[in-house]
Amino acid sequence: MTTLGELFDASLAHLAAAARDPHTPADPEECAALAGRVDHVLQQIRKGLGPETNPLTTHAATQGRSPAPAADDPQEWLTQASGRLNRARQYLQTPGDGAAGPSGTRIEAAGEALAAVRDTIGSHLGPDGAPLTPYACLLRHRAAADHLASRYAEVGQAAGQVVHRIAQHTEHPGAAEAFAEAVACLDQAAAVLTHPTARDAAPHLSALPLALPVIPVQALPTDPTTAVTARLAEDSERLSSAAYLALHDHDEHRLSDSDLHHMAHWNSLTRLLAGRVLTAATPALPHAYRHTAHDFTRAATALRESAAAWRNTAAAWQDVTDPREHPPLPHPHPHPHPATVVSRTTATRLGGLLYGARWTPAATPGPARPATEILTDAGGPGPLAASLYRLPSTGWQMAYTAPWAPWVAERPGALVHAYSAVMAVEQQCAGQLLNAAHRTGTPVPRALLDAAAHQALATEQRSAPAPRIRPAPYRPVPRAAVPRELMRDRRPGLRR
Repeated sequence: MTTLGELFDASLAHLAAAARDPHTPADPEECAALAGRVDHVLQQIRKGLGPETNPLTTHAATQGRSPAPAADDPQEWLTQASGRLNRARQYLQTPGDGAAGPSGTRIEAAGEALAAVRDTIGSHLGPDGAPLTPYACLLRHRAAADHLASRYAEVGQAAGQVVHRIAQHTEHPGAAEAFAEAVACLDQAAAVLTHPTARDAAPHLSALPLALPVIPVQALPTDPTTAVTARLAEDSERLSSAAYLALHDHDEHRLSDSDLHHMAHWNSLTRLLAGRVLTAATPALPHAYRHTAHDFTRAATALRESAAAWRNTAAAWQDVTDPREHPPLPHPHPHPHPATVVSRTTATRLGGLLYGARWTPAATPGPARPATEILTDAGGPGPLAASLYRLPSTGWQMAYTAPWAPWVAERPGALVHAYSAVMAVEQQCAGQLLNAAHRTGTPVPRALLDAAAHQALATEQRSAPAPRIRPAPYRPVPRAAVPRELMRDRRPGLRR
């Protein structure tokens, strides 16, 4: 999944390519068209920064002092830069919306990447600005604003390099002067955005991906096994969002006791399969990766322990639900929570990587696929470990949020203890898988983001009030589908 840092990097790469383009603009119209494309990039920067982005103003407000003058306002400098670009287009006597050649295409792509940055951030927030994922809590921190400001400053400076190139090929003296002034304005904006108060920025935000809705994407027998690791990452994003929304007790996202019971079962199976994947792939490791083989063995052991902890959690749910229900696989709920379906799908995907795409949880496990095929489909030992790391990282969030759910809060303490045990072993699993990935030279920047989110989640929950115990709504009939008259009373004319 594309991350926030990758989007910023893509925007910078497109602008750098446009600034280095040896092609000379053919006429004033092309120069104006390029300037128009750059102005669109500046508009995206202004939208991304928002009205409260002046580091000096924000710092002064927190210290009880008067806000900084307009000269230290990056929005003001960006607005002035756009004004200079508009003036240059007026000198060139062209609106600036004509053909701009390959450089214009690159500048447009840079603007699109910046728009995707805002979409990525917005996906973690609801219409009212409320957080929808644990990672949204990080966006409230001052360090997050500083990090985004520093990245936008880089983009602004790169846009200035493009304007400088345009000015070099502009024959009109007034337009050339306006372009030069625009570059100076962009340099001033960057200087404000990279003020020393931004030194404690949060680089972990670079790993922030697009938040996905909690809608299951089924695993199909026709899915290529090479796509398993990417789909696992998407499933983890959905489960993370589901856990956070359930923690905050949104009625439409409530997890019932049946949901939590079944999710514990599927999580146990997923960890068991993940450990078997590592064991099956180990014989294909080259001799140079002999230390990685030991890491795989330790990680597989930790995953088996995690599977046992999740199995104990499912058994704890069994004890407090129907004692007669002891099936080999959980009975499917007629209308399960989407997160329950995602949990089962995750197990199906891992089983497909291990046994073949046609494997299902109801099937009897057969021989594993050849180790070389498993390792190749996963992208190698490092990417395999990095991909499996997402399982315990998300599992920790699920286990942390479950005891706060009303259905768990009113249950015996055995459930709370079971989830506490899961959290401990999931942390061990994550550490072992990170060690295996790092041993192969594979970076896992997502680990820094997860660690920051877990800390923010714990801090937020310590200050939250105790959960209110309310019955879960009847999921099969959406509230919006029930006429309001029937919710209050019988409809007029309906026979009693």
